[in-house]
Amino acid sequence: MSGGIIKQFIRQDLVDYQDFVPFRRKATNPIRRQEMEKKMQILILDDEPIVGKRLGPALSKMGAEVEVFENSGKALERIQEKTFDIVVTDIRMDDIDGIEILEKVKARSKDTKVIMITGYATVEVAREALGKGAFDFIAKPFKPADLRDVILKAAESLGYKGLSRPDPKS
Repeated sequence: MSGGIIKQFIRQDLVDYQDFVPFRRKATNPIRRQEMEKKMQILILDDEPIVGKRLGPALSKMGAEVEVFENSGKALERIQEKTFDIVVTDIRMDDIDGIEILEKVKARSKDTKVIMITGYATVEVAREALGKGAFDFIAKPFKPADLRDVILKAAESLGYKGLSRPDPKS
């Protein structure tokens, strides 16, 4: 069929030709498009600078927007300003402990996944954290790949699909 015949056929059926263009995609809803393109928002809080320095870039490579804090007071201020998809926090810190951070995050957003990390892992602390809504609990020292795997599970539970897995060597 040539273009002229198609136009004639369409006119006969009283269909607007502009709506019948082969292989033309209709514009998608811009709000839905933004939601689909939205990067996962992650906050990392640990008073040991090495944790943020190693995890921040690795998570950014996975396609996430990452904010790293060493000061729990500043991190808490940021948590009050912005809703994060995932918060990774140390439990034992000087100013505010990770359990309090967990409670504040969950009070602001029940959907946020909170991953607790600590060098002082006990069954009681893990039970308390999980009982208050922590997604997972990881004892230090841990391999960055182990934490990335837990973050990927948390992201998938939030509906993020197709996140890139970094090279296992990183």
